[in-house]
Amino acid sequence: MVVGDTEKERAAQAQTVKQQIAFYGSTRTYQPVLAAHGWDDVTAKLHRKSVEGDWQGMADLITDEMLDTYAVTATYDNLHAKVEERYRGLLDRTGLYQPYQPNLNDPRLPAMVGAFNG
Repeated sequence: MVVGDTEKERAAQAQTVKQQIAFYGSTRTYQPVLAAHGWDDVTAKLHRKSVEGDWQGMADLITDEMLDTYAVTATYDNLHAKVEERYRGLLDRTGLYQPYQPNLNDPRLPAMVGAFNG
């Protein structure tokens, strides 16, 4: 997930999430996941950059379309609604995954968690 109330906040988190997607996508095991969306050639490019140690270059290969396919981007107030809309009928419980350490003192977190806990 990419969550933040400002464009700057979301952009910073999006970059981190793109890096995580790139890391997974660089392994041949995830090639079918990318191929399912028509991105068959990306795994080889990501793998090559990983061998070269070009971590930023890997993240740069992840487009905004890819980000939107694999992650939900929202504000704190509308994350629950976006997740529910996207996964309605598919999930009966949700675990939010962020490849970055959230600020646990952020006063927006309890309300967001409360929305998911109903």
